[in-house]
Amino acid sequence: MQDRPNLETLPYDILSSVFKSLDRPSLASACLSSRRINEVASENLYTSILFVISQDDSEAEGPLSAIKRRPSLKRVVQAILFKFKTGYWGAKLGRKMVIISDHIRSLPRVRKLEWLSDPRRDSSDTAPIEYFMDILSGMPSVEELVLPTIYLAPLVPESPFPGTLRHLTLHNTFPLFSVTKWYGSIIPALESLIILTHVRQIGLLRGANALRVLKVETVWSIVDFVEILDEFTLLECLGMKILMKSLENTSSNWLHPIALPKLRCLELRLDHDRAWLTTDVLENFKLFAQSLISASNSLEVLRLSAQNSMINHQHGESLSKFILKRHGTSLRVLDLVALTLREDHFCSILYNCPHLEEFGFFWKVPELRLQHSFWGFLGLCPTLTTLRLTTAQMQDSTITALIRQGPFLVKRFLLRTTKPLKYAIWESRSYYDSEVRRAQEMMVSRRISAEEWNTETWG
Repeated sequence: MQDRPNLETLPYDILSSVFKSLDRPSLASACLSSRRINEVASENLYTSILFVISQDDSEAEGPLSAIKRRPSLKRVVQAILFKFKTGYWGAKLGRKMVIISDHIRSLPRVRKLEWLSDPRRDSSDTAPIEYFMDILSGMPSVEELVLPTIYLAPLVPESPFPGTLRHLTLHNTFPLFSVTKWYGSIIPALESLIILTHVRQIGLLRGANALRVLKVETVWSIVDFVEILDEFTLLECLGMKILMKSLENTSSNWLHPIALPKLRCLELRLDHDRAWLTTDVLENFKLFAQSLISASNSLEVLRLSAQNSMINHQHGESLSKFILKRHGTSLRVLDLVALTLREDHFCSILYNCPHLEEFGFFWKVPELRLQHSFWGFLGLCPTLTTLRLTTAQMQDSTITALIRQGPFLVKRFLLRTTKPLKYAIWESRSYYDSEVRRAQEMMVSRRISAEEWNTETWG
């Protein structure tokens, strides 16, 4: 009699595809099940390896010992992560880093290096930076680099990054000019740049004309930024937070026409600490937003957000009409939480965006009006699957009624209330109903943090 089929009898290609969808703990467990499963699962487990540099030798020896036992794993390693946990760098740790460096250079397919931030480590400690830069200099094929909060100025060489680098993420790296001044000549292939810090000298990005993705935490000088935007003709995604001061201190003739023909995703956030915004700030924000919106031939994702207060309905409705006229037929994601809009204007937005899949907005009218008309105007857009609502306050009974009345087309519903401040998400889940003998759907809710909300809306 033939043996029953099991996991070990599956072909290698099928097993490999299955293991690619597992997380690291599951892959580690699978490696312990049998020799054949270990052979296939470990190739997925070791696509990314972590070196923890500390006084404990075992933390750094783990990945090395596995690769020594099975040299074939060298060809599967694609990403290397570092975490420096120690503040004392003696001769012993120096020798350990030399050994690690030699082994890393022998890995032929590494494309990503990431330095994981440790808040307990002194960011002014220069020894880890020297070792990390030494490793980086010996890996000319690296395409992606992620750096934490470090002090680069006295240690960065004239050419710090490999010419093959395509993706660079900087977490509060200081001072920033010590990195950005090389973009044009030293990183000619750079396609993605994410700067998670305040950028004062944005003009130093000149020459980075291969960029496709640019996200900047905060731009201090809008005028300087506008002057260099025309150089990014290949830009597809632009995200930035704008300081209110940079909009207050600009003259009326500061803006010139911008051309970003390939721009598909635009995210703008106005950062301010006032309960109201002056007319000059609102007008400058509106002009800048309109200039970027019209610079694109076909926007698919547009997010406009503000902190603490909303842009009044006069400026908001004028800007939303401009958006609909320019990109209504191409938009898939539209988040207008920064704008205060009247109820009838929501109908116009949804009617003129036939392919909209995700919609975010601020609701100012009373709860009762919301409960009666909410799903009615959302029915104007049958492609809508994700909804994010920001409102001042809402009773739990109103939320429950909204969810029960809602169409099954909406699979995700995110809610932020400001009085009190709280965040929640409802997601559609399928389950089998044994009474009717078929699959059913229900909305399951959970509270989320402000960080999760920002990740959802400002990724």
